[in-house]
Amino acid sequence: MKTSFFKNILVPTDFSKGADIALEYACEFASKLGAKIVLMHSYHMVPGRRIYTLEQIENLMKQIRQDAENRLKKYVSDVEKKYPSVAIEFVNESGLLFDVIQKTIEEKNIDAIIMGTKGASGFQEYFVGSNTANVIENCNIPVFVIPEEAHYHPIKKILYATDFEYDDITAIKKLVDLASVYDAEIEVVHISPGGKYEVSLNEELMNWFKDIAQTQIKYPKLYFKNVIDNTSILSALNTLIKNKNIDLVAMSTTGKTFIKRLFTGSISRKMAYHTDIPFFCFHIENPDE
Repeated sequence: MKTSFFKNILVPTDFSKGADIALEYACEFASKLGAKIVLMHSYHMVPGRRIYTLEQIENLMKQIRQDAENRLKKYVSDVEKKYPSVAIEFVNESGLLFDVIQKTIEEKNIDAIIMGTKGASGFQEYFVGSNTANVIENCNIPVFVIPEEAHYHPIKKILYATDFEYDDITAIKKLVDLASVYDAEIEVVHISPGGKYEVSLNEELMNWFKDIAQTQIKYPKLYFKNVIDNTSILSALNTLIKNKNIDLVAMSTTGKTFIKRLFTGSISRKMAYHTDIPFFCFHIENPDE
């Protein structure tokens, strides 16, 4: 079994269909990468009109916790039967989802998160999938987003969108770690507008970025291309995904990238809502390098 960047994978679950699909992906990846899965559930009382006594609240929380623990144990048992080589444990804690995720990341030395999301558009974006988008934007580790309607299949083609950030090199190294177990292709692309000056500049930048990447990353199926497209970046990416039969799209996110400058909200947030294939998001730590 190869040594992987991804040793401990966190899978948050609310026992929904989307979370179940995310767990399936996590199990498949973990079985190939030799990683451990930490299945995590958070729970809390939602304020309502009824007034509870302190004893009633304590009893209700105890029941909520026990019900969740029983379901988590069943998940763990099912995984151990289907994937005997995969180590799995669960965390069941009271608190808001993001707070419990952050705590678990620290306590369990988590290297990546795999979580499900629902698709949405327009006004619904602010309500559906907001937990996933919040995790993408605020966690400092890679987040793998699995759409609710996704079906697991081996990954053969990966698209990585770059804005020539230095941390993209680190992200691609980690992506190669996953791609290599599937012998998958990785195409690194930059979306350029159609202006002559921009195209020329971005061709130079892509050549520079390619030289740096190929010096540090030895993977025979790693390709680089500057893509000229006058539509929105999101539209251009969706076209590439469709035309190239992409199985996984990946990119990095930070408040200082072109993503934030060109969109209301980051493109990584938009991808979490709109893509119908898995989406891998890396966090840029050094945007000024």
